[in-house]
Amino acid sequence: MAGDEEPFLSEGMDAYLSKPLRKHQSTKLLYNMTVDKPNFPDSPSEEEDQVLLNLEELINRIDGDNDLLNELIIMFRKNASEYLNMIFVAMDNKDFDEITRVTHTLKGMAANMSAISVAKCAYRVEMAAWESRKTEIMDEIAILKIQNRKTVELIENYVKQAAAT
Repeated sequence: MAGDEEPFLSEGMDAYLSKPLRKHQSTKLLYNMTVDKPNFPDSPSEEEDQVLLNLEELINRIDGDNDLLNELIIMFRKNASEYLNMIFVAMDNKDFDEITRVTHTLKGMAANMSAISVAKCAYRVEMAAWESRKTEIMDEIAILKIQNRKTVELIENYVKQAAAT
């Protein structure tokens, strides 16, 4: 998050990487810490809330490795579905701590997949759960489920198109 870096660096850390981790950023950091060479250019910033997926960022993050992308899709689809089910069970049990924990995990997973809208929606569920706002949680969970389905479809369509060429 913005502003998290300074306190750590002021306490003596040599560098700081925030989630979601990006291959470009970690490579740049390692390069800058181990070799006295010019810095790599900065990567683009985060997109607007309407964006389902930053496909370009995801492809760059995995260096265009379609086999890895297929594996990530399988894991994302499976894990996101499991997390959504866990959220519904926690909601039935009014276990807001569990909802907060699971949505935090889902948010990080989605961000690492460059699934912008899923990550932001999971964040809104996480914040609503933190404050035990049941109606808002239910509204956002419905949106989260739809956004997740659309994101998976978008990634799968890309993989099919890439395989056809």
